[in-house]
Amino acid sequence: MENKESPSSPGKAAPSALRSMAKAEGGSTQIAPIIMGSNNTIQLPISINMTQTMMPNTEKSLSHLKSIHREELQRRCASLFEYSSWLVQCKPSTSKNFTEPWLTEGEMGPASHTHEALEAFYQLHQRNSNRTIKLADIFHPRPTEQPESTRIRVVVTKGIAGIGKTVCTDWLVHSWACGSSLTQFDFIFPLPFQKLSLLPAGHLYSLINLLMLYFPHLHCFEQVMASPNRCLFILDGLDECQLPLEFTSCPEHSSVLEPASPACLVVNLIRGSLLPRASVWITSRPVALGCLPSCHIDRITEIQGFLDSQIEEFFNRRLGNCGDKIIAILKKQKTLFNMCYIPAFCWLLAIIFERSPKTTEEECMPKNVTEVYTIFFMLAVAYQHHRSDGNQRSVEDAKDLLWSNSTNIQNLSRMAYNGLRFQKMFFSPQDLEDYNLNGSGLYQGLVKEFVSENNGPFCQKAYSFVHLTVQEYLAALFVLIDCSVPHKRSLFSLHKELCLGRSVPKGLFSAFKKACEDAIQSPVGHLDLFLRFLCGLAMESNQCLLQGLLGDYEEEPSVASQIAKYIHEALEKNLAPERCLNLLHCLGELRDNSLVEKIKDFMANGSLSSRSLSSAEYSALAFVLETSDEALDVFSLNPYVSVPDGLRRLSPVAKLYRSLQ
Repeated sequence: MENKESPSSPGKAAPSALRSMAKAEGGSTQIAPIIMGSNNTIQLPISINMTQTMMPNTEKSLSHLKSIHREELQRRCASLFEYSSWLVQCKPSTSKNFTEPWLTEGEMGPASHTHEALEAFYQLHQRNSNRTIKLADIFHPRPTEQPESTRIRVVVTKGIAGIGKTVCTDWLVHSWACGSSLTQFDFIFPLPFQKLSLLPAGHLYSLINLLMLYFPHLHCFEQVMASPNRCLFILDGLDECQLPLEFTSCPEHSSVLEPASPACLVVNLIRGSLLPRASVWITSRPVALGCLPSCHIDRITEIQGFLDSQIEEFFNRRLGNCGDKIIAILKKQKTLFNMCYIPAFCWLLAIIFERSPKTTEEECMPKNVTEVYTIFFMLAVAYQHHRSDGNQRSVEDAKDLLWSNSTNIQNLSRMAYNGLRFQKMFFSPQDLEDYNLNGSGLYQGLVKEFVSENNGPFCQKAYSFVHLTVQEYLAALFVLIDCSVPHKRSLFSLHKELCLGRSVPKGLFSAFKKACEDAIQSPVGHLDLFLRFLCGLAMESNQCLLQGLLGDYEEEPSVASQIAKYIHEALEKNLAPERCLNLLHCLGELRDNSLVEKIKDFMANGSLSSRSLSSAEYSALAFVLETSDEALDVFSLNPYVSVPDGLRRLSPVAKLYRSLQ
């Protein structure tokens, strides 16, 4: 048999003795020998047993890809997410330092009228209202359901800022990579909304190309997509999403190879049009869940935060031998301990105790929430200079650094304040430029950069404060700084009113009244913590720490008493019960516990039921019941039925009880 040029293809090499001619029934390629040299081409197809030859290679390839993917995700999630990793000595290990929060199965629910931090505190006490569920079991059917007939495809986990959503996703991914959890999945793909939102505008991607950008170590996605029922997509941080997720107008898209916008891919993954057999896990703050149609969700779970036992576990793991001592002191500081259900607040306290050891002594421990954030702020300022000049700095050193950094701090706090006004949590490089902030003006303990210019497909940087409450604190700090500088046009503009020419206390009191009016009128309570911080910053103890920012002036302590008197008067007005409770928290920041102590005395001597309480006293009663250590079993409505306003003010607390009478 001689080799000849093909007449139809002059100049090209002769065909090989073996040529692919057809596709087998199972999708593989048939190899058929062709006899050349005559006018007739004789095809002799050969059957190939795919089970014996091709399948083992495919399985081996998939197994190899799975192993590579596990190793990569194990590396990425080896350390727990830290809001400010620069302030810790070493990053905590995921496998050794994770404390699982309390997770329940719940419902979407209506929009809340309470600041999410306070709402979560109320829900933490409703321990029998929803079924507790383990984090590793979120895709498992209930014990009463048949696994064969019940498939949970889309799970939504909601929780307030700082409650541990990202930490939980990182831990579960790490646990899967180690072979401990979610073993029903061969591949898990974490796709944070934070990063998806920063893909270049207008670019189209196929799902496979998008995954290649985030997981370049996987080079055969066609094989991975061949078994989509073994894949889990984790979409963390819906509240951080800047993509237009329009479920009503977004076109159907079902091909993993055809390009579409990232928003279209996400919508169709959730809908089930794209990879209908794949599973999806979405995390979000409650406020952002309105864009998700409930018809596409199979299970709602909620991270409720730390129970008392988990708070103890966290501090013992983090602080070692000092843990028990810290917990004992914290339990005496009810204001602080009641905030420890938020893991981020526990982390904040742990940073303070680690970096400023004297605060672990009972007499030096912060007395209220504002003081905690003030010390944390000072540590961040001190660290910034330790990082730049190589010298170790303390909180005391930070006092001297405040004056030299006052311009940067004021610009940063102004950005926090304006962001809070417009409910903006993410800032672009242009935003930073508008506020005259550069790299040296970004305190790494306070601000995080979550996208790098050189990170794969991302061509943008984005910034946020390390936690929403840090932004709220800095917003209140901006008001204090702005009101403290004499003969200066004020930038405080909740109502565009100036503090021009006023003394500091009068200016701060005026600013507080305006802030209080706005906080009271807020339907969702988004200014509640801001107001609480503003009250705390009126205290001399915090202003002494911040002296370098406040200019040279003589402190007039009457401003705190003025604010306290204003709050007492406001509590007698017709306000929403949730706003009243927050005003009592504000009094706590001012160390005015007179109303609360009066109610405790009534309860102690048994005269509460026989007394005619004022509106403010009913709110104080609600506050006492809310922060009580006693079991919340039965709440008797009888003493309050005849007083409509009293019953209304007790309503936020009544729902904490297991039953009402």
